[in-house]
Amino acid sequence: KIEKVDIPEEGGGQEAAEEEEEEDPDSSVVSLSPLDWESNVIDTQKDVLVEFYAPWCGHCQQLKPVYEEEAKAFDDVGHIMIAKLNADKHEIPGVEIEGFPTIKLFKKGKKKDPIEYEGMGRSAAEIIKFLEEHSTPFTLGNGEKDEL
Repeated sequence: KIEKVDIPEEGGGQEAAEEEEEEDPDSSVVSLSPLDWESNVIDTQKDVLVEFYAPWCGHCQQLKPVYEEEAKAFDDVGHIMIAKLNADKHEIPGVEIEGFPTIKLFKKGKKKDPIEYEGMGRSAAEIIKFLEEHSTPFTLGNGEKDEL
């Protein structure tokens, strides 16, 4: 269970970070909430990669452009969804989050047993490699698996 801790950061602290969290209409990352969790993650026939983040988390902020780049690479892969959930604001019953960011793959047919992304780097290529190893097979873009 996550405890909310107010950690002021430079430039205005948590309030400023929450205000900045405007959704980007051009983003390829699907924003989730507890209201659409079942329909977008559990009930879908897709493999869903979810980043559980906190707006005030420095590591999450560093990961944001990388995660966006990776999500864009999957725009044309219909059976994989790249998503995020503000786990500082929302809690999903049965999903344990011990730190930010946490990335988990909810694989089709095995949604109750997500695979945690751990022990690898935080580049788009490394996250794609994780998906190559754990998700339903896919091809990115022009058939070159490693190109974004």
